Amino acid sequence: MTQTPNNRWLLPDGIDEVLPPDAVSVEQLRQQLLSLYDSWGYDLVMPAMIEFTDSLLTGTANALDRKTFTLVDQLTGKQMGLRSDMTPQVARIDAHKLANTGTSRFCYCGQLVHAHADGLNPSRSPLQIGAEIFGNASIEADIEVVCLMLETLQQIPLKDVSIDLGHVGIFRSLFEHSGLDKTLENVLFDMLQRKSIPELKAFLNQQTLTESVRNQFCQLALLNGNVDIIDEARLVFKDSAEECLAALDHIEAVAKGVQQRFPKVLIHCDLSELRGYEYHTGLVFAAFLPG
Repeated sequence: MTQTPNNRWLLPDGIDEVLPPDAVSVEQLRQQLLSLYDSWGYDLVMPAMIEFTDSLLTGTANALDRKTFTLVDQLTGKQMGLRSDMTPQVARIDAHKLANTGTSRFCYCGQLVHAHADGLNPSRSPLQIGAEIFGNASIEADIEVVCLMLETLQQIPLKDVSIDLGHVGIFRSLFEHSGLDKTLENVLFDMLQRKSIPELKAFLNQQTLTESVRNQFCQLALLNGNVDIIDEARLVFKDSAEECLAALDHIEAVAKGVQQRFPKVLIHCDLSELRGYEYHTGLVFAAFLPG
């Protein structure tokens, strides 16, 4: 693009600046939320903005790979990437820098850079804030972190929040016991995320699978609703591996625990909700607003 006096100061598409008075409001909210996390016992960490890609993208499959800006380190010649999600970075810090053996609680806040806009959000430089528990896969830990998310949203404040609960262990268990080739995992995952039932059925009919397994994968895409959907899921997956049924119990227990703390929050269960599948192994959740 030819530079002219009118366009040379333009930022790239999706790269944002925060100006007065919004900048002060954002900073005040950042401090308020980090103070909340500190009161819950979460230690602040500040991951690097840029890392070598062999550590930055370890264990994240293709999802973050597609979002990550890459460049070459002029000192070493190795490929580096700008962070597009801080969650795997914090997991790396816990596992390799601090090497904690017990339960760890960390919080973080910082700018991300995305190579492509994410979904409905046109920004490629979002501000991310979050909290993570490592070394504790208990129901109590999951209830804690979901409740902390809801406390966060109340601080903003946001009203009429609903939450979506899922568990990646269900899909992992079904896939591992299906006999499907590992190379097909991402293909199946993508269809489930899009809930493309005709495409999913056509794909499964091309594979060497029992009718029961085909039905379970199709039902996985359809099983969503209030907490009562868990009972229906138990019937669908009654012949599945133990870890699949345990994941259903886990979702139900977390839903009940959160409902006790936040009785007005609508809880929705979606068994094909797999966001963060690349680096989460258990419960996954998200919050939504009306409209």
